[in-house]
Amino acid sequence: MRRLPVLTTRLIRTLFLVTVVPFLAFVTWSAQAMRERMESRVIAVFLPEVATNAAERIRARLEQLKQTAQQLVDLAAKTLLREAGNRPPPRDAAEEFARRVAQLPGFSAQIELVLALDRDGRVLHAVFRPGLDLGEEQARRRRLQEADVAGMDWFRAIREGRGLAWIDRHRSPFVHAEPERESRDPADYALGLAYDVQGEEGGQGVVLVLLRWPSVHEAIDAAAGFLRDRAAYPSGQAFLVDGTGRVLAHSERELYASTLAGSELAARVGTAASAHFTDAGGVERLGGFARVERVEPLVWHVGVHAPVRELFATSDEFVRNLLYAAAGVAVLLIVSLALSSRRMLDPVEGLAAATARLAAGDLSVRVAVPPRDDELAQLARAFNDMAEDLSRKRDQLVDAERHATQVDMARRVAHEIKNPLTPMRMSAQLLARALQAKDPRVAELTERLVRIVTEQTEALARIASTFRELSQPPAARLARIAADELLRHAAEFYAGQSELGRVRVQVEPGAAGLWVLADRDEMQRVFVNLVNNSIEACGSQGTVTLRSRAHGEWVRFEVEDDGPGIPAEARDQLFAARFTTKSAGMGLGLFNCRVILQGHGGSIGLLESRPGRTVFAVDLPRQG
Repeated sequence: MRRLPVLTTRLIRTLFLVTVVPFLAFVTWSAQAMRERMESRVIAVFLPEVATNAAERIRARLEQLKQTAQQLVDLAAKTLLREAGNRPPPRDAAEEFARRVAQLPGFSAQIELVLALDRDGRVLHAVFRPGLDLGEEQARRRRLQEADVAGMDWFRAIREGRGLAWIDRHRSPFVHAEPERESRDPADYALGLAYDVQGEEGGQGVVLVLLRWPSVHEAIDAAAGFLRDRAAYPSGQAFLVDGTGRVLAHSERELYASTLAGSELAARVGTAASAHFTDAGGVERLGGFARVERVEPLVWHVGVHAPVRELFATSDEFVRNLLYAAAGVAVLLIVSLALSSRRMLDPVEGLAAATARLAAGDLSVRVAVPPRDDELAQLARAFNDMAEDLSRKRDQLVDAERHATQVDMARRVAHEIKNPLTPMRMSAQLLARALQAKDPRVAELTERLVRIVTEQTEALARIASTFRELSQPPAARLARIAADELLRHAAEFYAGQSELGRVRVQVEPGAAGLWVLADRDEMQRVFVNLVNNSIEACGSQGTVTLRSRAHGEWVRFEVEDDGPGIPAEARDQLFAARFTTKSAGMGLGLFNCRVILQGHGGSIGLLESRPGRTVFAVDLPRQG
């Protein structure tokens, strides 16, 4: 199998990094964000809302029971308890009561038993739900006769003055022969509600209504059915518990006799609207909870929950599909690039080889232009045009470089010629003034002028020689020089400056005993450049100070003036060739200073510049 070209491999890697990797990162981020958002919505909204709806349905059913019971209380007061005392009601009154009860809406489907009792707990009349066979009804009536109603908690509560008493979910002794036996059939349970009754003519009694428990349980089944069918969570569950954690109703019938006490779920019910917990089987679940309101003293809570894996099955499937898509994109990229790389890279490899020959100096090289008019063909034509243009301009460039060298040397020489003239002119002006004023220092000034003119004339001669040769400046003539002597010698050129009443040049030597290895003439050119710039910066009045001092392994020379300072925008370019802030300057002074100091192993820089203080520093290696 042919190996993939390097460029193709790199292109595949690059595309993988800029497409597939960000895509995978986006998938991961999107999945996490989706999961967090879904979990937040499921926990904060969806599951609590399902639980609240179920609790509201139960509350509405209990409110309906209370209304029905109130109607029965009114009916019992008008029929069974019309007379005071404990006498049984007339037959016609009992029949009227039974007939009116049977006409109540929903009686046959919801009410298990309506029981009217006198104030001592004796049964005045009982109405069972229709549909019972004769034998079953007779058995229930016998249990009514045998029951000690007066000893039951709910009856005592009524007689003690409570107008209403709830009997939580239970197996009624009036209906079942073994009321204590547990059952997992909701039809075996009932919810009781007892009311105090005051007869119209002074009779007193109690009405007990038993609501068939399936009427309550259907709200739990409906909530579980919604999770399983509508929301597509096949393992969704719903339950109803009391304040002790006893399971009153559950969508899973085998859990009817269970309790939540001691479980992780028990700690959440009644204290939170939602929770993330692990069930007894180790399955992670999300649940929502709601209390059934306004049924005091009953404390009922509805809970719904479903496995996390089912709640987020959609997002997990989305992530899997995106990952499959990313893998497919990666494979398509690799295959398509591998197939098309040769057609694309052959012209590129030809261009690379031609470029290498061109870089080696072969300006006659040309590349074949592909017949198709695409980017590669345009690149080939551009390469050929470039090669022809390079060949044509090579000779022009040689001539231009020679001319530029001559022009640059001429500018440097012209700049260097100007600097020696300044101390010569000042000394001559000072001597002329002394002769006119018959100053007794004429001889001294004359000797100074002669010495300065001689030294600077020699410097001019060397500059002129350099210009004639049009070559590199001659090698520096290095000598061991006392640092303070070098500083004083530079300042001596400007002694006449102060005497003429212009800018004052002063010296503050501080490098006694320190030596440097330097070319005296080259260093004088450096100091002359710096002092001239400072004098021009000061204008008609000012002070220029030359200092020397030890600076670690260096000797530092400072040239300070009290001029206006250098603009901030010009500081980064001070030592660049042909950069100047003067209207008539050539921009070579500081550039030449830097070149000279680099040849000495030293450096030059601007230490500070602000109105009233500008300091340049020259550093040379110490020699002792």
